[in-house]
Amino acid sequence: MYPIANIAETRTLESRVVESGVPVQALMERAGTELASTLHAWARARQVATGPVVVLAGPGNNGGDGLICARRLHDAWERVYVYLWNRSDQEDSLIADLKHRQVQIVHAEQDEGMFVLTRWLRHSSWCVDALLGTGANRPLPADLVAILDEVRGHQPRLRLCSADLPAGALSGTGVDGAAVPADLTIMLGTFKSEVCRDGRLPNLGSIEVVDIGLFPEGSRDTDAQGLRAADLDWLLPRRSNYSHKGTFGRVLCAVGSGRFPGAAILAAAGVLRSGAGLVTVAGSRPVLAGLAAGLPEATHLPLPDQGGTVESGAAALFLKEVSRYESLLVGCGIGHTDASAAFLRELLIGLRDTHPIPLVIDADGLNCLASEADWPSLLPAGTVLTPHLAEMARLCGLPLSEVAANSLELAAAKAQAWGCHVVLKSHASFAAAPDGQVRVLVEPNSALATGGTGDVLAGLLAGLRTRVADPLQASAAAILVLSEAGRLSGTRLGPDSTLASDVLQDVPRVFTQHPR
Repeated sequence: MYPIANIAETRTLESRVVESGVPVQALMERAGTELASTLHAWARARQVATGPVVVLAGPGNNGGDGLICARRLHDAWERVYVYLWNRSDQEDSLIADLKHRQVQIVHAEQDEGMFVLTRWLRHSSWCVDALLGTGANRPLPADLVAILDEVRGHQPRLRLCSADLPAGALSGTGVDGAAVPADLTIMLGTFKSEVCRDGRLPNLGSIEVVDIGLFPEGSRDTDAQGLRAADLDWLLPRRSNYSHKGTFGRVLCAVGSGRFPGAAILAAAGVLRSGAGLVTVAGSRPVLAGLAAGLPEATHLPLPDQGGTVESGAAALFLKEVSRYESLLVGCGIGHTDASAAFLRELLIGLRDTHPIPLVIDADGLNCLASEADWPSLLPAGTVLTPHLAEMARLCGLPLSEVAANSLELAAAKAQAWGCHVVLKSHASFAAAPDGQVRVLVEPNSALATGGTGDVLAGLLAGLRTRVADPLQASAAAILVLSEAGRLSGTRLGPDSTLASDVLQDVPRVFTQHPR
């Protein structure tokens, strides 16, 4: 995992390191070195050219990071050009180092008509934006806008790497219209949480977070942590050969309806693909009839229904069975009707008062929940809610635009206020715990933008909860497994044609790639 903090918190971390005796120059040296090595590694992994490179260096430490990056790239035998904006070279040892190496350097104010910049960009493969970083949240000045417009004119042939943040990424309440979208953003020390607001993420391209020494060895002193695929190596539970189906947990699911029969199959299959030993689907007879053909491994608990939707009296029958299970899943495709809302209410009251069993609520279960007056009081301890943005808006009573603009902060705040775990699903996923801890996955993938993938995620999470005691760890593992399976499916089939059932088929590949 990597640390997530806002800009003010990151500056506090930097000040703490400097006060401990580490020179600012040492932090910059490490930052510039990481910029160069990460750019090289990213390009080589994708088999694209690593140079020549134009480095745009602005004032302050971000520009200094860029100058050190330029030196490191030059020393690695790349052709490098340095274009200075609003930065004096008087008594600047970083510029002196580059001049000593005979690196070509031009000041923007001396390049009338930007003829030099245009020529350099035309003959380069990369441009490094070390102009502002986190140092400006106001509209960009006209001369900088002109430079960025020139860079944009050479995309997509020219790739852009941003140091910490692209220039203009933090302008006002969104992204400055002059900002140039990056192919790669290398964040220094921490992932800056501000980029999760107001539609800024799409402007950053691929994101890498590099360690520049802001934390003591072995510590990551932030409540929010970012997830990487490699984290599955320790997030997923171990599996012993000396076991039976009961060893790996039993999950009871109230899912599906006459209108959404496939939700039951996808959710129950997600449970089994997570490694759970047994899944029972409680539902109407039409749902169970389809399940018998679509997922023969599932067992059934018929519930009384009206027109394919469970009736409120079905909760009593469900509650009689829950003591045999280690985890529960409720909501996928049950419909949002008076009967399903009454079923959920009776079920939650029974679970809260007598059955402390891990519970995941998804989809229509969340819509039914939102119609209750004081619904947080109904939740058993350790409940996990898995809303997408629209469902979160209903739960919060907020406009969808406000939820989309402040997803990270909102997920964290509501998990604490509601006393439950929240997995908020969007182009980034946010798993938030009542104690303020948050896990964030920023791996946008349009292959997952298809009906049913939320049911698969809910099933994976409910299945993992049988073997992972910590709801936050189980949530983090589930969103990572779904993300990686979606990546594999999108690569195999193309994102346009990937179905939720295709993603299910790739879940086993994710587990085999991360043996425990």
